[in-house]
Amino acid sequence: MHVTIVGAGFVGLPTGVALALHGHSVVVIDNDERRVDLINQGVSPHFEQDLGLHLSAVVADQRLLATAEEEPSLSGTDVVMICVPTPSTVDGPDLSILLGVVTSLAPRLPHHVTLIVKSTVAVGTIRSLVAPLLRDDIELIYAPEFLRTGSAVADSLKPERVVFGTRTGEGAEVARELFSFTGAPAIVTNFESAELIKYAANLFLAMKVSFINEVARLADHVGADVSVLRDALGRDSRIGASHLAPGPGWGGSCFPKDIAALEHLRTALGITSPLLTATHESNDDHVSYVVAKIRESVHRSGGSTVAIMGLAFKAGTNDLRDSPALRIARALRDAGLEVRAYDPVISAGTQHLDGIEVCSDAISATTGASLVVILTEWPDFLQLPWADIAHAMATPVVFDTRYFVPEEQFRDAGLQQIGIGLPAPAVKVTQ
Repeated sequence: MHVTIVGAGFVGLPTGVALALHGHSVVVIDNDERRVDLINQGVSPHFEQDLGLHLSAVVADQRLLATAEEEPSLSGTDVVMICVPTPSTVDGPDLSILLGVVTSLAPRLPHHVTLIVKSTVAVGTIRSLVAPLLRDDIELIYAPEFLRTGSAVADSLKPERVVFGTRTGEGAEVARELFSFTGAPAIVTNFESAELIKYAANLFLAMKVSFINEVARLADHVGADVSVLRDALGRDSRIGASHLAPGPGWGGSCFPKDIAALEHLRTALGITSPLLTATHESNDDHVSYVVAKIRESVHRSGGSTVAIMGLAFKAGTNDLRDSPALRIARALRDAGLEVRAYDPVISAGTQHLDGIEVCSDAISATTGASLVVILTEWPDFLQLPWADIAHAMATPVVFDTRYFVPEEQFRDAGLQQIGIGLPAPAVKVTQ
């Protein structure tokens, strides 16, 4: 098919690359000329696992083209897909970009084209706000995305399911054919169900993360080992191991925005939703707890410098939107600590981090530090010269909020590992 995608961001570009890899002809429209130029050179404008590799291949084979034209020709297009941002506001998702795009496209859409909206929208948006802007011959589909940042290409190629919302809850033949290469089961339902599925999925995942973080805090007070607890819970088929890894708190571009949107919806409906409200409050409590534990450790050392390892909200991306790592780093800075940071994909000298020095390597970030804090689970950190880091530090202690570097690796390097829900070792390592 000939597919036109509006928006070349974290959803639109991986989706377009996946479609192009499976024989579809894709044109991506974006108003950022720099981004368009990079794409047409086969270079990804943002860091995403495997995206650059596959993008260069489909651009070289002329299966994907990007354009910044305001009104590119849609002649011959079988499917138009909208993947534009819907940022969070106090009144729910900001739909201005989405509705502006639909209004602009509507008069130019070919007859009987399929229009697929993938942007996350408030429940009721597609039927009440988008559908009235279109002719009756346009097949309108709402297909929420379930891409994990850092795994967006893999998730586009092999999703666990695809969801298509339609006016009647039936049909979607063109959309099913378009994504048939995935082999994923297709769930066809009405607009409202598809919209709510997206939000419900993210709320459940955020609740799981908040839950295990609360368990970690409990373990911290009673001397239990949250690593063992996590393993035992994950082996229960009723619970499962996914999203059961303790950390510094959840964040990113989806969880905070989608939970805020659900909060707005429940308020508008006049209903209570205790789990929804508690999930957000629990995450805020956890971030505050992490900050307090870090400050306590630095105070005990008599120092004032913290080295942050990882700023992206998760490994596999350079996305800083609502990053708990960045939130914690800023809180420590506001508490009067000197904060240096290292992240493999965040450039040294990054200007918009407000007083947090971003270093080009781990040694520069950790030299003279009283504490190293691991906030992003980058596999690169498994290969760091931890013995050299221990030697460079003022106090050789690592606060590991991600629990993925083996404790013996720190111990062999002369570092003491501390964390939340990690029992203190019988013998503390001293310099």
